[in-house]
Amino acid sequence: MQLKEQVALLELSEAVSSSLSLNDILLMVVKAAQRELDADGIELLFRQPGSSEFARRVSAGICANKERFIGDTALLEAKVRESNAVQWSGEELGALLNGSAPLPDGTMLSVPLRRGTELLGVLNAVAASSKRYFLPREEKALFVLGDRAATSIENALLYADLESAFKETIKSLALALEAKDAYTHGHSENVTRLSAMTAKEMGCSLDFIETITQAGILHDIGKIGISGAILNKPGKLTPAEHSIIQSHPQMGKRILENISFLSEVVPIVYHHHERFDGSGYPQRLSGEDIPLGARIMQVADTYDAMTSNRPYRNGLSHEAARDEILRCRGTQLDPQCVDAFIRMWEKDNTE
Repeated sequence: MQLKEQVALLELSEAVSSSLSLNDILLMVVKAAQRELDADGIELLFRQPGSSEFARRVSAGICANKERFIGDTALLEAKVRESNAVQWSGEELGALLNGSAPLPDGTMLSVPLRRGTELLGVLNAVAASSKRYFLPREEKALFVLGDRAATSIENALLYADLESAFKETIKSLALALEAKDAYTHGHSENVTRLSAMTAKEMGCSLDFIETITQAGILHDIGKIGISGAILNKPGKLTPAEHSIIQSHPQMGKRILENISFLSEVVPIVYHHHERFDGSGYPQRLSGEDIPLGARIMQVADTYDAMTSNRPYRNGLSHEAARDEILRCRGTQLDPQCVDAFIRMWEKDNTE
């Protein structure tokens, strides 16, 4: 392998190892393969562990012009399992394509993406001309590229498993609170939905919307440490009981702060009762010192609290709650978050 190719593979290794997004990794591998081999087309076929089907396809160049470039994936898999690199041409290539992408004069190089003995996918490089034959150094380069990609894919799959387990943990925490405070179930769902929709209306990123969704589910998790007698009291709370209720953001922070996946969720949970004018709790933050997610959630939380029926009072109508939200704009509530909430509310109620 030439020095230029070694440097390119090193750069790719650094790039893919810095990403835990499976889609990003697959795209980077396809682009790198096309660039380094000067191929007319690249196709990467991938399947989830345990599956027998190549359910995902990423392609570039002439391979991208077809809904399916490889026709006989069973033949492809059988050949690739026998070798680190397979070069196809003539009738053998025609049988592989199986009419899906006629390439009478072309050649194709295929290498496996393996995780141990398991075949995760196949990386194919295509040359449209019969005069173009992939050299041994190119076979080596594509194989090494596929090998590095397989390692990064394995890391991404492990991360996805951890993320799935983490989401199940969130659900378990939320269910534990619901068992203690019946009001929390519908309230948490409503706050989550309204916060996510407001964030979307404000043009926030998908990652931010995912974070505020997780925070919405868990924003009252600190109440799990509060007596059920206080949480479910039908009458007005005493000053001492009210003080205990106000401790739930700190309790929520203590519960969640050691969970690394929730590092961006914790500030929202901790500060969702701060007020824009500094009159809230627990730290009496004001303005933009309050995290954006907490400012958004404060609007959603306030709205849902006003419209929900409680044992000691009936909820306000949606229109009355909207008017109260507008009245608090710039004092208790962030003006920009209120404006986005109202736009979202009006769209949601006219569709």
